[in-house]
Amino acid sequence: MRILALEPFGAASHMSFLEGVARASRYKIDVVSLPPRVWKWRMRTAAIGMVSEVVQREPDLLFVSDFMNLAELRALLPARLRSIPVVCYFHENQLTYPVREGERLDVHHGLTNIHSVLAADHTLFNSAFHRDAFLGAAKELLERVPDLELTGFGESLESESSVLGLGTDMRIEPPARLAQGEPPVLVWNHRWEYDKNPEGFLALLVELRQREFPFRLLLLGERFRRVPDALVQIEAQFADCIAWSGFAPSRAAYLQQLSGGHVLVSTSRHEFFGLSTLEGLCAGLVPVLPHDLAYPELLPAHMACAPFLYDRGADEPEQRIAHRAADAVIQACHTMANGQAQAKMAGLALHLEQFKWSELGPRFDAIFAQMAARS
Repeated sequence: MRILALEPFGAASHMSFLEGVARASRYKIDVVSLPPRVWKWRMRTAAIGMVSEVVQREPDLLFVSDFMNLAELRALLPARLRSIPVVCYFHENQLTYPVREGERLDVHHGLTNIHSVLAADHTLFNSAFHRDAFLGAAKELLERVPDLELTGFGESLESESSVLGLGTDMRIEPPARLAQGEPPVLVWNHRWEYDKNPEGFLALLVELRQREFPFRLLLLGERFRRVPDALVQIEAQFADCIAWSGFAPSRAAYLQQLSGGHVLVSTSRHEFFGLSTLEGLCAGLVPVLPHDLAYPELLPAHMACAPFLYDRGADEPEQRIAHRAADAVIQACHTMANGQAQAKMAGLALHLEQFKWSELGPRFDAIFAQMAARS
């Protein structure tokens, strides 16, 4: 079977995902992508710009991301190609993705996502949290449409969707060890953008310093033109604690830096999957993560508690959340120093096996084969 993967927004994580699927699949998968810029234009015009690729190649199956308006793409195809089966993969969605402060949600892009799900033969979400959040928001939006009864379409969104996470080829390391008296190395390896809440990370570091808790910092993660003020303040206020700050020049350099950490910290307000978190877990870092979003799915059930996950309310002030996160960091470090991390994180390696490409490849192939057989 010849599969054509179309990615209108070729972000590093999206391309890494497609490369992983292509390596793990028994089918031939060709990837065509566009640069990760002007995402709103991509959602509105990618179908026009990429339809020729489908016409020229005439694949047996299409594999597209949520940035493709699939309904438009199918309409633009010549009649003989409109029945090609299509699997749509949702890395994110525009109904529940948080907007920047001062901006309003534009439901037009969320409606594009809804159209794509309705036009797909099958839709895959990268986590159960993501799927449930999108389906709930989509049904709520369709119920608000004036003068039309669209609740039936809301139900059909759910019928042809399932969950398959992202994959990794990283070796799963045992939990990091922390010697008595050794300052722990706290790791941030997430994108430095507003949705990852770097302000919350800054508040956590300030709280730890006020408690006179010693630590070192690895500030990894991709950076963009707009540098968050929180990152600027962290680099200024905690310069004496920073072991590394910057986007690693290569994958090998990134993994080497990651292996030098002890505690993986997140304060994110948005996480549909958490690839950077998965990588930190595989590297043996002890997690300190919010007890919401997709994070609990990355941990076995017995680890879905303190200190690995900390609670926060939707409307709680940042300082109160930072206090709770600091408690979790300190408790996690005591666990490591007392030699209890190995026992408390037992079973994590087995749980993470489901995210290895060797496990995911056959599951993607089963979906591809099922959709191809229908057509």
